[in-house]
Amino acid sequence: MKIGNIAQTLATAPVSLGTPPRAAETPHEAPEVSAPEDTASTKVEVSETASTLLERAPDDFDSEKVDRIRQAISNGTYKVNAEAIADQLLTNAQDLLGHLGQKP
Repeated sequence: MKIGNIAQTLATAPVSLGTPPRAAETPHEAPEVSAPEDTASTKVEVSETASTLLERAPDDFDSEKVDRIRQAISNGTYKVNAEAIADQLLTNAQDLLGHLGQKP
């Protein structure tokens, strides 16, 4: 699994959705949530890096595989392939060093 280029960072900006909900008066009372009055002014911007990551995101999700791995971890039978992890770490480090040596 390739983590990505560490030299790039995601730009984030706060998003306001109106006034925050009031605190619950009792532990069992749900807080009141109000919708923003002017929803046309709500704007979200996604950085170019985030857009690229979203485009590359796999469309399929193997929930059965996740369940098998979760079960193996719970049973204590999950085996970590240290050699594969080490190989990928070295590959990522080589990629990073190669990108740092190049001029933009």
